[in-house]
Amino acid sequence: MANNEVDEILSIQINEAANERTNAFDKRMDEMQIDSGVEEPFVPFTIPERIQQLGEIDKASLARALYRQTTRLDLVKLMEHTGDAMASLGYKESENPQEQSRVQQETFHRAMNDLLRTLHTVDVHMKRQIMGLKEAGIIVLEEQQPKTSLKPHGMGAVGKLDAAWLNSRSNKVEGDMEAELWAEARKFLEKAKPGPSM
Repeated sequence: MANNEVDEILSIQINEAANERTNAFDKRMDEMQIDSGVEEPFVPFTIPERIQQLGEIDKASLARALYRQTTRLDLVKLMEHTGDAMASLGYKESENPQEQSRVQQETFHRAMNDLLRTLHTVDVHMKRQIMGLKEAGIIVLEEQQPKTSLKPHGMGAVGKLDAAWLNSRSNKVEGDMEAELWAEARKFLEKAKPGPSM
């Protein structure tokens, strides 16, 4: 059964179940209304109504099972396409090596295209299921942390990088400082020592 057919069956059954529930609720509300405007207390659902609701749940469960089965079949197809692509890369003796090479390339490209197409289908189905679970409040997805800005913020840092830390990682600053200290020491010694200069 194609994915589009399963999606159609699923949406039709869900819509029918929702319409039946809405109609039952409206019917119950109409029965509860009294001409005087005073509402009767809520009467729980009867056993036949409960059985009907369970039947609707079963129908929706069947549609979901078909949907899951289709996803499983897609996962099996992924493995088959991967196997076909890998098999096409193997060495096969042939009377016409150029023709064999062309056939292998075509087989590989066809298998990879089928693989990517099926992977996209699985990805879309899984995202739909995840978003459905999130909307139902069954799962909570982690909120993405805002990315750190790379613009300097005036405190000597760029994003998570500190300019002083970056400078300390370079030998250039240390070498320049050492050269300045040696130059100052040389000047000091030249002034202190009378006589010929070094």
